[in-house]
Amino acid sequence: MLDLEVAAEASADLDEILRFSIETFGEDVAAKYFDMLEHAILRLREYPESGAIAPDITPPTRSRHGRKPIASSTIARGIF
Repeated sequence: MLDLEVAAEASADLDEILRFSIETFGEDVAAKYFDMLEHAILRLREYPESGAIAPDITPPTRSRHGRKPIASSTIARGIF
């Protein structure tokens, strides 16, 4: 299984997503959405090659989508 490293910037983004979601949609909806994000990120450990390659992002990156992009992984370094 792949080691997963969450970059400081990604962690800050997740904190902001959670804060915004609570303020905008309430705690119940925010918790469900955050659980979905966490699940998608953790799946990267099991399936690091999943998702489509996003040609407009450097270095080469795979992106997984729900209704909107929900997780990315840098192919070369295995960092989210």
